[in-house]
Amino acid sequence: MVRELAAPGRAPRRRGPGAVAAILDEDCELGMPLADGRWAWIPALLDGRVFTHRLSALEAEFDMTAFGPDLAPLAMLTESQTYQRLTDGSPLADVSPFRDGDVLAGRGVPAIAVGDGGVLLFEPGRLAALGVGAGDLVGLRVTADGFELAAVEALRTCEVGAPLAALLEERPDQPEMLDVAVWTVCAAADGLFQRDAGRQGRVYRRNQKRTNTPDT
Repeated sequence: MVRELAAPGRAPRRRGPGAVAAILDEDCELGMPLADGRWAWIPALLDGRVFTHRLSALEAEFDMTAFGPDLAPLAMLTESQTYQRLTDGSPLADVSPFRDGDVLAGRGVPAIAVGDGGVLLFEPGRLAALGVGAGDLVGLRVTADGFELAAVEALRTCEVGAPLAALLEERPDQPEMLDVAVWTVCAAADGLFQRDAGRQGRVYRRNQKRTNTPDT
């Protein structure tokens, strides 16, 4: 595990004796296995990448984004305090309908608005301040200081479709979690998601129907 964490593109930014051990002590849950058996330090692997999502009417109304296929690769980052805020310091919360009913009730969010996968809940008025509403695109960029939330004027696809489909087709009888699949193709291509892009949901859903893979 330490050898893979120290590999190019997957290394923590700290250097020197004990650096990997120190980081693992802080956020050990952020070191995760990939589909090919390697391990990755997810904050470093996703650093600078942008994941986009088109807002529904309920998301726009209640200042939240669902953890569907578009944002699934980011969900586990919220286990770290670094990713419980935006880059401007404003808070965000990974909210589950099963454990955070009081939080949702306090914000007036109806249970029907939150799926089983949970949502990222922003401060009230955040999306309106960005000038976005239902049907608009937002992007979440991974940085060392938290997520950067921005409006996205136009969707620009990246070349994730082919490698993601190929990875899923390599294991037709082995269900793969979407987040792990996306991490794996990112580990092989530094340029993926470095621009606004959002095809992984479509590719995954197409392969999910063929393989019966449970969605994340």
